[in-house]
Amino acid sequence: MASCPPDLLVTPAQLSRYNVPSQFLAQFALKSFVLTITVGGDLGVMEFTWLAVGDTGESASVGTAAGATWMKTIDDVFADLTFASGTYVVDSTYTIDENGIVTPSAGGLPTVTCARFDLRQSACSAATTEAMYLMRDAIRPPLTAWGDDARTHAAALSYAILKRGRGAAPMDAAVGDEHVFRAEDVARKFFEGIGKNGRPDSMTDTSPSDDGPMFAAYPSSDTRRGW
Repeated sequence: MASCPPDLLVTPAQLSRYNVPSQFLAQFALKSFVLTITVGGDLGVMEFTWLAVGDTGESASVGTAAGATWMKTIDDVFADLTFASGTYVVDSTYTIDENGIVTPSAGGLPTVTCARFDLRQSACSAATTEAMYLMRDAIRPPLTAWGDDARTHAAALSYAILKRGRGAAPMDAAVGDEHVFRAEDVARKFFEGIGKNGRPDSMTDTSPSDDGPMFAAYPSSDTRRGW
């Protein structure tokens, strides 16, 4: 199985240039958010709410479980949180920025750490892996250059991955979603076609020849002479 190139075929920053709407991508942007302790005490007693900066209306209160640490993933703000045991103070806050840096509102508060995750990055990585697999008979990784054609189709795969993750509507309810998945099908056929027919001029890999590693991928022979 082909390995991934050192770079993504399309990056999160490039998606809007290759037909993925900026408005759609905005919902995946990492934003700062604030945790507010609503019930003080150690883990198992402590409760908190969270609110993304710029939004209105805090979340419902979230309870915790006792232990040396307690972990919680908040999908809406793309954050994996780890709470250390200790006495949490009611109405104290923890501000978490886009990079996962946690700033408590006062010294001496129990430690909270955060790891942020970017679904756009994950989608681009998954799209790259699938594309490389479909092209495996025609290229020798790593790729060193590729054109807008590959980026456009990799973006289409990424768009479909993100759309499914956010709950795609039935086709008869949202015509736009149907176009997203049609583009995904076209993209998959594009990369499959490279795997069958050879590397396009817009793509450069590390094969020792212009034909790439296609020898014997689809063997053929002359008609038997009956000897």
